[in-house]
Amino acid sequence: SMVYNAVSLHGSGKLSMEAFKAEIFKKQPDLAGAVEPKPDEAASQLVFPEQLPTLRQIEQLLVDEALRRSGGNQSIAASMLGITRQALNKRLHKAEGSDG
Repeated sequence: SMVYNAVSLHGSGKLSMEAFKAEIFKKQPDLAGAVEPKPDEAASQLVFPEQLPTLRQIEQLLVDEALRRSGGNQSIAASMLGITRQALNKRLHKAEGSDG
């Protein structure tokens, strides 16, 4: 997966979002015009705490960020994540069920 590859290829505690962006736009060039946040030091890097987050937590963060960047458009968010809209919808329903 993209997250696993980025983490395994990166040596320091800070993981740049540039690696993810390049991979996303390489696989989905039509997303280049999607809503893109303004570059910001805090937003362009992930800083991991001493204890790493779980894959489930990272997945939820990625889903939330893709939805934010797509303005809530599930089809675009799913494309950004490299999954189908149906798979994204399943994850959203699963997350709703674990909240309550």
